[in-house]
Amino acid sequence: MQNLAFTHNQLSAIYDWDSVALVPEPALVGSASMMHPIDALLERPDPLPTLAQLDGFLADHEAVRGAPFSDHEQEVLAAGQ
Repeated sequence: MQNLAFTHNQLSAIYDWDSVALVPEPALVGSASMMHPIDALLERPDPLPTLAQLDGFLADHEAVRGAPFSDHEQEVLAAGQ
């Protein structure tokens, strides 16, 4: 229960206090884009995402946020990868 948040009796967030950080959105998205396809239970020799997976993750995120990242935000995002 300590890693769950509820809003109006519905689960609204799952977090790990060991990983909580306050960072700019592009830095977080850059980091998440590198980890989203990794599954430690699959023993693949190279678990890192392909360029197509990175591009797809970023495109999906921009679509949901409703705006593309600015040039400066893209630099921060790339540093997070």
